[in-house]
Amino acid sequence: GIIISGDGWDKFPNHNVEAGAVYNGLALNAFLRNGDWVTLANMTALLHGGCIGKSHGVPFVHPEYYTQQLYADAAPRTPIETTWTGPGLDVPQRGGLPAVKDVPDVDVFSALNAAHSKLTVFLVNRNLTDDRPVQISVAGFQSGKASATIIDAKNAQSGNSWDHPDTVKPKSFAVP
Repeated sequence: GIIISGDGWDKFPNHNVEAGAVYNGLALNAFLRNGDWVTLANMTALLHGGCIGKSHGVPFVHPEYYTQQLYADAAPRTPIETTWTGPGLDVPQRGGLPAVKDVPDVDVFSALNAAHSKLTVFLVNRNLTDDRPVQISVAGFQSGKASATIIDAKNAQSGNSWDHPDTVKPKSFAVP
């Protein structure tokens, strides 16, 4: 997880800001990619507090709530083989995890809904400072209309609060 505590915890990417939405998307992509092994993943207390905050007696949702909502609404059922290329970074060894070379900045998972009538491509930019343009090519699926939704913020530390509940939320994104 990315829950950081102690003095200055709010100076780092954390669960309750845009970085939490990114982490959530990466985790959900990994769960979906490994659906043979991951049989249950839910929102209860995900990333601390179930994605809902309360301050001054006013409830509001953290950005990762919207990540959960978008994945649930898409209802992915049948994974689709997806390949991608792009810039990436080397990730150093941490704890018991080995170092990994050239981890792509954009993580991708694609799936059809239960009726096989809707293809959803989940794209998560794990680079917390730079935009990453993407180009999507689809083979073997007839599409009449494409739409996109994006969750973005000024920076990875942007979050919602009781007095600014819509700082980070999903927005329609123009598909050329």
